[in-house]
Amino acid sequence: MSEAITMRDVVVIGGGCYGTFYAGQLAKAKAKDKADYRCVIVVDQDEGCRARRELGEAPDRTFEVSDWTAYFDRYLGAARRAIPLEPQDYIVPSPHMPHLMFEWVV
Repeated sequence: MSEAITMRDVVVIGGGCYGTFYAGQLAKAKAKDKADYRCVIVVDQDEGCRARRELGEAPDRTFEVSDWTAYFDRYLGAARRAIPLEPQDYIVPSPHMPHLMFEWVV
């Protein structure tokens, strides 16, 4: 049996169909001891997004109501280098928005 993947925070872009699926899969993986993380942060402009309606708040899941670009201006603007051998943060982008990742990273 493989070891659990250990992450720190996981930012899921969008609380619609894909974001709900990704956040739900992360919760299932954690429940089965296949993944461990501190928090999943779902970012969506809609306070009543599908992920919030279907998954709800949890001790290890929060929702950030924000435009994606504004959120990443704050999030990536405050980013620091990862500490070697410590769990790292991850970003799960929407599969239909790769151009946004380019905008945020460049």
